[in-house]
Amino acid sequence: MKKSGFRYIVILVTLIISVSGFYFSQKKTPVQKKVAVSSTEQITQYLKEKDFNGVALVVKDKKIQLSAGFGYADYQQKIKNTAETSFPIASIQKTITGSLIAEAVAEGKISYDQPIIDFYPELANSSQITIRQLLNQTSGIQMEETDPGEFLETQDSQLNYVLSELTVADQIDFEYTNANYSLLAGILSQVYQLDYAELFSEKISTPLQLDHTYFSQDLSADTSYAKGYPSEASLKNSELAEESLPDAANLFSSLLGAGNLLMSAENLWQVESTFPNSSELQSLLVSDSNYAGGYWLDNQQLIGLGSIGAYASVLLMDQNRDSGVILLCNQANQNDLGEIANKLWTISQE
Repeated sequence: MKKSGFRYIVILVTLIISVSGFYFSQKKTPVQKKVAVSSTEQITQYLKEKDFNGVALVVKDKKIQLSAGFGYADYQQKIKNTAETSFPIASIQKTITGSLIAEAVAEGKISYDQPIIDFYPELANSSQITIRQLLNQTSGIQMEETDPGEFLETQDSQLNYVLSELTVADQIDFEYTNANYSLLAGILSQVYQLDYAELFSEKISTPLQLDHTYFSQDLSADTSYAKGYPSEASLKNSELAEESLPDAANLFSSLLGAGNLLMSAENLWQVESTFPNSSELQSLLVSDSNYAGGYWLDNQQLIGLGSIGAYASVLLMDQNRDSGVILLCNQANQNDLGEIANKLWTISQE
C-alpha cells in the first residue's frame, strides 16, 4: 500500500473514533432542558384554579397577551363564554361618560368649573356644584340604587326619575352615587342636542366599529350576552334560576350614563385605550381624592370597578394606556375579582 493511502486510512479511523467518543459521551450525560412557562399559560392556569367564570383580557405594551372566555355564558344551553361575549360593565361605564365630558370640555362646549345651575336650575345648591364635582363624586348629591318599579323607556323619564330621587347634602364631601353620572349624561345631551346613546354612537361606537356593545334598553331576544348567575351552585345546576338582565330591566333602565351598557372585553379595551386623547384624559384626572372621571386612582393605575346583580367587572390600566387587565364576570360570588385582576397584572408585567 502506498504511504499516502495508509495515511488517509489512519486519519479516517481517528476521525471515526473521535466522533464516536463524542456521541457516546453525549449519550451518557444528556442535557436537561428547562421548559419555560409563558405568562399567558400562567394566567390561564391561574384563572382555571380560581374557577373564574367570565372573560379575561390582558394587554402588555399594547399587545394582547390573553383574550379568552372561561366557563359558561349560558349553562343550561351549554353556551361557553368567549372573547366576543358581552357583559354589563356596570359602573365602569362612568369612565366612558367622564371621557365624553372631557371631549366636550376640549371642544369648548362646557368647562370643568361650570356650575350645574346652567343645566339643572331646579336642583338645590346647583349654583354651588360644578361639573368637576359631579365627576369626582364630591357634589354632595346622594341617591340609593333602587328599582324604579317600571321600565324607563326614554332618557327624559330616566333623568326625571334621578332628579326626583336624589337629595343634596349641605356639606359637600365625597359621596359615591350613580346620580352624579346620570346628571353628567343629561348635560352631554343638552350641549350636543343628542340623547346619550346617540352621542355614544357618534363619538365612540361608530368610529371604533364596536361590534359587541349594546345599551340595556336595546336588548332583544336575538342579542347574545352572558347570563348572570347568583352563585357557583346556580351556575352548575340548570334547575336553579339565573339572575339575568331581563329580571333587572327596570333597574338597568334607571342607570343612564352610569351602568346601562353591555360590552365585550375587547370592545371595552378599544375605548379605554384610545378615547379621549391623552391631554384630554389628563385634564379629566384632576382630583384631591382617589377618584376622578369614573376612575379610582392608585399607584399610577387607573381602576374601574363595576357590580350589579350577578355581574362584576374590573379594569386595571396604566396611565399611558399601554397595558391593562379587564375581567368581566357573570358569577356573583366571585368575591376576589380585584385580587385576581391584580395577580394577572403582576404575572403579565414580569
